[in-house]
Amino acid sequence: MRDLTTSTAEEHFLRGNGHAQCGRWPAALASYELAIAAKPNFIQAHFNRGVALQRLGRRDAAEASYAAAVTIAPAYAPGWFNRGVVLHEMQRSSEALASYERAIAAQADHAEAHCNRGTVLLELQREPEALASYEAAIALRPQFVEAWFNRGNVLQRLGRREPALASYERCLELAPAYVDALYNRGNILMELRRFEAAVASFDQAIALRPQHAGSHLNRGNALNALQRHEEALDSYGRALAIEPQLEFAEGVRRSAMQDICDWRGFDAAVAGFDRAIDRGEKICSPFLQLSLSGSAARQRRTAEIWARAKYPYRAPAGACARREARRDKIRLGYFSADLRNHPVGALTAALFESHDRTGFETTAFSFGPVTQDPLRARLERAFDRFIDVHGCSDREIVAIARELQIDIAVDLMGYTDGCRPGVFAGRVAPLQVGYLGYLGTLALNLDYLIADQVLVPAEQREHYAEKILYLPWYQPNDHRRSVPAPVTSRLEFGLPEGTTVFCCFNSSFKINPETFASWMRILRRTPGSLLWLYAPAAIARQNLTASAAVHGVAANRLLFADWLPPEEHLRRYGAADLFLDSAPYNAGTTASDALWASLPVITLRGDTFAGRMAASVLTAAGLSELITSTRDDYENLAVSLASDSAALGRIRARLERDRHQMPLFDTPRFTAGLESAYRAIYARALAGQAPDHVENAWGEPVRFAAQSISAMPQLQGK
Repeated sequence: MRDLTTSTAEEHFLRGNGHAQCGRWPAALASYELAIAAKPNFIQAHFNRGVALQRLGRRDAAEASYAAAVTIAPAYAPGWFNRGVVLHEMQRSSEALASYERAIAAQADHAEAHCNRGTVLLELQREPEALASYEAAIALRPQFVEAWFNRGNVLQRLGRREPALASYERCLELAPAYVDALYNRGNILMELRRFEAAVASFDQAIALRPQHAGSHLNRGNALNALQRHEEALDSYGRALAIEPQLEFAEGVRRSAMQDICDWRGFDAAVAGFDRAIDRGEKICSPFLQLSLSGSAARQRRTAEIWARAKYPYRAPAGACARREARRDKIRLGYFSADLRNHPVGALTAALFESHDRTGFETTAFSFGPVTQDPLRARLERAFDRFIDVHGCSDREIVAIARELQIDIAVDLMGYTDGCRPGVFAGRVAPLQVGYLGYLGTLALNLDYLIADQVLVPAEQREHYAEKILYLPWYQPNDHRRSVPAPVTSRLEFGLPEGTTVFCCFNSSFKINPETFASWMRILRRTPGSLLWLYAPAAIARQNLTASAAVHGVAANRLLFADWLPPEEHLRRYGAADLFLDSAPYNAGTTASDALWASLPVITLRGDTFAGRMAASVLTAAGLSELITSTRDDYENLAVSLASDSAALGRIRARLERDRHQMPLFDTPRFTAGLESAYRAIYARALAGQAPDHVENAWGEPVRFAAQSISAMPQLQGK
């Protein structure tokens, strides 16, 4: 005869199950508690009580109920598993991990426990262990859709794109309507630069879930990469219509518009971005802000928002051991995706070749595409060690750099295309330095930012999270490259003879309505003059031509340059009369290219790093008279020089005569100074001193010979 207490407990338990099956969770909870009161060691009642509490959002009580079940029966795998789930929901990751491991110890073939253990390990950034857990789950259950999906996620995190893609493909074979897998597959295809296939994957996701804002957004990114600009803008618009506050989406759309000089709503957008950034909202990338905002303070705020959102993990300074003693050679690590035919590669090749091998050991960490161009081959030879890490995860790159005991890690990218800031968030070296690729603060985990006094005056240091490591001039150049051959006839570049040709070969995203309006006023004041721009996209050319018409300038006064190989591109600078810089994002490589080709450059100096770049270049060339501080002065100088061929000729003659003596093009001298700066911060670190601004690591200051344009005519007013 059954015990009356047991019978009563089971009746309450079964009644609770009935309520649970109908979704009556409060009633189910009450029944389970009566069952437990009647039979305190009723394992299943404690377990089901935990389920009811979890359904009611009472996670703490649910965890206690599962804990009671496994206290009664330590080998009860379902109790450990559900306890892990609720602990995971409560973000108590380490405890959740331990609970899943107890479930696996009790039941080795518990596939769900293996899968969930992998997810916790992934959150704890223990990627290799997470991958092993997912693969264990798949071995137990080959049709386990979620495990295949999660395996793709961890492989993506590890930078193993092809295996990740295969994992998502397997997931979709098992579950063709799995929208998140379609979305993630599209993202992997984007990283693999298979843009057509990425669009198709996002289209499938959207067909299944039309309101999936992320798929619309990233479909726009893929279309933009395919130069299908109008379709891309339509996709961005759809994403924002679905989710107006979608993180950074408005900035992505505006960035795509900037690329094609589509300035619809520009002023309102910039004002809206400013307000959103001041409120701390995730509205746009720091890179976009360089071309939108002339405020160094707001650019720092944008970088801080971006860094917190994208790179929340930051290894503390102590996470990478500092060297206890000075070595014969300081180990430098240069990190970039642009060690190839790219402006950064072109600027730095001679610098890397010029390093003092008796005092420095250099290692390149290349995470960009593997190319076969001559510059890539030259760069590979320029280092003591050239490591291709494009297939490695951030953590793997950190591990490699630490194993090599890099002393100073130099980030040549910042927040530019193909960047890996997560590597620096993970602290690859005791000293981390930002240089060249990104013209602003990262607000991340860098100790120093290399600059000069033109770029970051002392009063503006507060707008940079890094300490400033000052050099007398900022930009390296390749003193070994050949001087371009003279242009014998403009006709070979499609330009007419006998007229003033202004040019700007900056990327089209740097052009904004204010700069363009300034250029149009210059054209109107110099009859017959032309403006030669680099805008490869047909739609950008259409937009610029339409904007010129609004300013009363005929379409035939705008000329457009197509892509040319580097040497030919450099040579065509010689076909122009004067380079007009953009603001607030100045010329950098394009400015030094122009000067190397003996083409004068005029710039409008702003208040940001990016807005003072050309001023830095001109100062290093001894041409500070071509730097202006107001829009009116900029336009007046352009008009004055255009009307005075003798003045322009004198500047050209100086450039041709003094090119190899200018600090701007003196690579060995620059390299020696940069090495002095490295030694200075290395010595501070060895002495146990925290990073601080370093103003004169070179010793004696460098003096620039300044000349003025003595015969410039004065403008006459009415």
